Amino acid sequence: MQQTQNYYEVLQVDQTAGMNEIEEAYRREYNKWSKLINHHDPDMQDSARKNLRLIEAAKTTLLDASKRSEHDSALASGLYDESAKPNLTAVAGMPVMTPPPPQKSSKKESPTLKNAWECTDCDTVNSPGTMYCISCGTQLGKNCPECGHTLPVSAEFCTNCGVNFQQREWEIEQDQIAAEKAARQQMQNYFQYVRSIPMHRHKKVREELEAHPEYSQTSEAINLYEAAKQEGSKWTWTLIGISAAISAFAGLVLGSTGRNPDGGSGLLFGAVLGAIGGAIFGHWWGGKWGGESGQPLDAILAVLTGPFLLVFGIFILVIVGFVMFAAGG
Repeated sequence: MQQTQNYYEVLQVDQTAGMNEIEEAYRREYNKWSKLINHHDPDMQDSARKNLRLIEAAKTTLLDASKRSEHDSALASGLYDESAKPNLTAVAGMPVMTPPPPQKSSKKESPTLKNAWECTDCDTVNSPGTMYCISCGTQLGKNCPECGHTLPVSAEFCTNCGVNFQQREWEIEQDQIAAEKAARQQMQNYFQYVRSIPMHRHKKVREELEAHPEYSQTSEAINLYEAAKQEGSKWTWTLIGISAAISAFAGLVLGSTGRNPDGGSGLLFGAVLGAIGGAIFGHWWGGKWGGESGQPLDAILAVLTGPFLLVFGIFILVIVGFVMFAAGG
C-alpha cells in the first residue's frame, strides 16, 4: 500500500495542533524555504522547490477537516514509514538547517497568504510583491534592473529573466564610472580650449573657468565655456567685417586718385593692404574689448557688429567695383 507523508513533521507541529498553529507553521516553513529558491547552488534550489511543494500539500491536507481525518487514519494504520520522512534539514552537503521547535508565535496575525513575504525584523507577513513591510517599513522587495520584476530583497537572480544581480550591479557601476570619466574629459577639453585663447583676449572668461580646478560638471562652468566659444566666434566675425570695410575704403581711395590707372588692380591692391591693416586693428580691438568688457549689452552689440561690418564691406566693394567699371567704360 502506498506510504503516507507525515505532514505534521513537515510543518513541525504536534498532531493535536489547531488551525491557527498550523497556519503559523505553514508561513514559517514556507518563508524559510522560499528564500532558498534563488540560492547559488542548483541542488539547494531544487530541494527548496520540492520542500515548498510538500509544505503546500501539508497545509492543504491539515486545514481540510476531511483530508486531515483521512491523513490521521493512515498514520494510525501504520501506512506511514520512517523512510518516507521528508528531508527538511540537509541538502547536497550543505550545512544542516534544523528548524526551531514548535512554539507559540508572537508575530502579528494576518490572513493566510500564498507565497507570503515575511519581515525578518518584526515577523509581519506581507503580501507577495510588497516593497516595504506594512508594520515597520523594512525593505522586503526590489525590482530587477533588467526586466523590472519584483523579487525578495535577498534574491540573487531574477526568476523572470535570469539576470545575476551582482553582475548587473557591477556592470551598472562600471557604466557610471565610464560616464563620469567621459564627463571629466569633456570638461578638461573645455578648459584646454580656454587656455588656447591668447591672454589678452577673453581674460575674464578664462580666469573664471580656471577657477574650477577640479573640472566640475557644474552648469556654471559649462555656460562659461559656451560664453568663451561665442566670444571667440563674435571676434572672428568682427575681424572679417573690419577687414572688408577697410579693404573697400582703401580700394576706393587708391582707385579713384589715379595712382594706378587700372582701377581693378588698384582695388585689388587696396584690398590686400586693407585686409592686413584690418586684421591688425581688429585683433587689437577685439582683444581689448573682449578682455575688459563683461556686460550683456556689450556682448549683444559685439555679436551684431561683426555681420553688419561684413555686409557693409561687401556693399562698399560692390559699389566701388561698379563705379570703377563705369569709369573705365
